[in-house]
Amino acid sequence: MIGSLAGRVEHVGMDDLLLSVGGVGYRVFVLPTVLENTAEGHTLTVYTHLHVREDDLSLFGFLTMRELAFFHLLLQAPGVGPKTALGVMAVADVDVLIRAIAGGDVGLLTNVAGIGRKTAERIVVELKSRLEKEHPSLAERGTTAHADVVSALVGLGYSMAQARDAVRLLPPDIQNVEEGIRTALKALGSRVGR
Repeated sequence: MIGSLAGRVEHVGMDDLLLSVGGVGYRVFVLPTVLENTAEGHTLTVYTHLHVREDDLSLFGFLTMRELAFFHLLLQAPGVGPKTALGVMAVADVDVLIRAIAGGDVGLLTNVAGIGRKTAERIVVELKSRLEKEHPSLAERGTTAHADVVSALVGLGYSMAQARDAVRLLPPDIQNVEEGIRTALKALGSRVGR
């Protein structure tokens, strides 16, 4: 199994990159934040998950072992494949997602393409007890306001990608939706001004 790759970025695609390692190019699916902060010619190290199907081998890469561990946790939920798990992780940081699942907040997960309310509820039910054992202090804090902030930003005319990017900048423990929207709008405004 391929546990990690370190090499030169040869190409940055829409949802993947081509990483040249020892003369071999590996196509690695990564999070949007990695794609946004990587350019051709950069060196990059990713921790990988090799997904094996009858007709396909796919590599998924993460910048930290913690992200990889959370990805593996998501794969244990029924109906969640690697592309869906990557989509979930693209919505918010791992801490925010842990807090949402531990708090039973399905709203954040329904922002992922292909995940409806029933699937989101199944993910929460499956993973909540595991998260409570691994992160008991997070489970006590309850739900997050992040899903409401994403919905509000989309309602104000921002794209889902812009809303997700803005929510990633919010503190993980934010509980006040209005404060979250104000903070997110400031972040979006500063990006426009650049």
